[in-house]
Amino acid sequence: MSDLIRLLLVEDDDSAARMMASHLDGCSEFSVSLDRVSTLGDAIAATHDHSYDLVIVDLELPDCSGLANVTRLKEAAPSATIIVLTTECDEEGTLEAIRLGAQERICRRDLQSPQVLSVIRHSLARQQHLLTAQSQAMTDALTGIGNRRAFERELERRFNEHHRHGVPFSLTIFDIDHFKKINDRWGHDIGDKILRIVGENLYGEVRATDMVARIGGGIFGVIFVATHLAEALQVSHRVRGKIRETCGARIQDELQLTLSGGIAEVAAGDDIRSILNRADEALYVAKQSGRNCCMAHDGLNVSEQVAVPCLS
Repeated sequence: MSDLIRLLLVEDDDSAARMMASHLDGCSEFSVSLDRVSTLGDAIAATHDHSYDLVIVDLELPDCSGLANVTRLKEAAPSATIIVLTTECDEEGTLEAIRLGAQERICRRDLQSPQVLSVIRHSLARQQHLLTAQSQAMTDALTGIGNRRAFERELERRFNEHHRHGVPFSLTIFDIDHFKKINDRWGHDIGDKILRIVGENLYGEVRATDMVARIGGGIFGVIFVATHLAEALQVSHRVRGKIRETCGARIQDELQLTLSGGIAEVAAGDDIRSILNRADEALYVAKQSGRNCCMAHDGLNVSEQVAVPCLS
C-alpha cells in the first residue's frame, strides 16, 4: 500500500465529514490527501481531474441517492477503492453495493469508532490485490502492455461511455509489415525484441488516457479516447513514421521496420465487431497499397486522408 493515499470524500453532511477527517488526521499507518465534495456531480468531475486511490461516498446525496452512486463512481474511477457510507446497517444492501464494485460499507453510527481506519486499510489492501490480479490477467507478458482481453474490455468501456454520454473514440489496428519474414530471417529473439520496441514506442507516443495493446502476433491496437477519425489518423501517421525512422537500426543492422495501420471511428449503431471490421478493412487496403502506410475508414470509403470535422 502506498504511503500517501489520495482520498475523495463525497459527503454533504458537515458533521460526518469532520468525524471522517478526524480519523484520518490521527492515522499513523499512512498519510492521506483528502478532497471533499458534496454532490455526485462534483465527485465525477473531480475524478476527471485527479486519480484517487479511495472514494468514500454517502449513499444519500442531494443529486443522487442509493446504489446508483456506486455504479456511476465505478464507471468514472474504475481503479479506485470505493467504500459506501450508509445510514442503516443493511446487510443485503451492502452485498449489492459490493456486487456493483464497492469494497466495504461504513455505517454512520460507527463513524466515531476507531474501526473506521481498519475498514479503510483492509478495503485498500483488497482492492490492490484485485487490481494486481486483473493486471496480470490482462497484460501481455512479452511487451508489458495490454493484451487482447484488456483491449476488448477497454472497447466495451468506451462504447458504454459513447452510448451514455456521446463521447467519441477512434481506434487503430497496426500490423508489423512482413513480421513472419523477419522472424524467419533474424530469428525469434529479434522478433521478440521488435515486439517490445514497437509496444514501447506506441505506448510512449499516445496520451495517458489512450490505450495500447498487443492483440495477437505482430498486431497492436490503439484506442484514442475522445478523438475523431482525422486526429487518430494524424497521430497514427506520425507514430508509424517515427518507428520506421528510428527503430529498425536499434534492433538489427539492415533491418527495415515498418507498420501498416487501419483506423475507424465509432458511429451510430456500432458494436465492437463492426468498428473492428472497418479498421481491419482499412488495414487490408493499407497492406494492398504497398504497406508502410495508414488508411482510415470513414464508414463509406477508405483513404489515406480524411477531412477534419467542422465544429460549430
